[in-house]
Amino acid sequence: MCTFNGAAFLPYQLESLAIQTRLPDELVVRDDGSTDDTLAILADFVRSAPFPVVVNENRRRLGIPDNFWAAISDATGELIALCDQDDIWAPAKLERAVAALDADPAVGAVFTNGWCIDGDGEPTGVHLWDAAGFSTADREDVRSGRALDVLLRHPVVTGATLTFRASLLPGMDPWPPITHDIWISIAIAMQAQLQPIDELLIAYRLHGGNAVGFPHFRHSGSGLRRYGRIVRFYARRLTDPEITSNEMVAEAAMYRYVSELLERMPSPRAGPAFRATLERLSEMLRFRQDLPRRRWRRVPQVFERVRRGDYRLYSNGWRSWVSDLIR
Repeated sequence: MCTFNGAAFLPYQLESLAIQTRLPDELVVRDDGSTDDTLAILADFVRSAPFPVVVNENRRRLGIPDNFWAAISDATGELIALCDQDDIWAPAKLERAVAALDADPAVGAVFTNGWCIDGDGEPTGVHLWDAAGFSTADREDVRSGRALDVLLRHPVVTGATLTFRASLLPGMDPWPPITHDIWISIAIAMQAQLQPIDELLIAYRLHGGNAVGFPHFRHSGSGLRRYGRIVRFYARRLTDPEITSNEMVAEAAMYRYVSELLERMPSPRAGPAFRATLERLSEMLRFRQDLPRRRWRRVPQVFERVRRGDYRLYSNGWRSWVSDLIR
């Protein structure tokens, strides 16, 4: 678990860990310089937890990716489950994950579905996989051993639901400065099978302080109000040039790090077809980054790519080409 000023929600997560039907062998926490009551809450939990708890405080702020890497490096178990400070685990989450990994040595990691809750802990009516765009076709591809193709197109593994074998850690090193969910899932898929567990085993909390998240759907209020929030969320993502630019920079970095990983760790799971897809994804991203500043000059270029299917195959479909036309 990584913590940073998480006092508002941390007690609920810790309580859910203490009532797991399969208790963890240890809880390793890395705190990244909290200034609220986070450390005091953790100290109380150390005294009452039904399993060993180790709390390490960083001497300087590391940020989310590096802090997770530090916490993972501190762990001593054969299986590692990532844990966010603001979620709530279902009682059987750990038991189901461990059972799935024990049942098949070829499976290197499992990740689960969940339900989204708001800052008050109320259900939003949205499941985690639906919010992440993890379609039925994607699920079948992952189960059939084609997880890398899915993960290159879009991140579908939420780190807070992930449990993986510690033996795969050498393949993740060196740890790049990108979102830890994305890097861990891709590095694991290079080495072993990923298995989705289609059960609601985590309450994923959406609130104003999420580092990464989805639209803040709320179950309360009218349907029109809820869908109004969805429309505003995606309208901002489609039209804000800074958001789009930051996403493209992160995506380019991810492709670069994956290419470097392929050079260090050749994998039969990443054959010529995968490498060709990676190159086409990179080329499509360069095209989008180099579009003319004047919108009217983009139109023929964008619609030619739409006609060829490039936006559907190598980007986020209509969301990408609409963004490219209007941002």
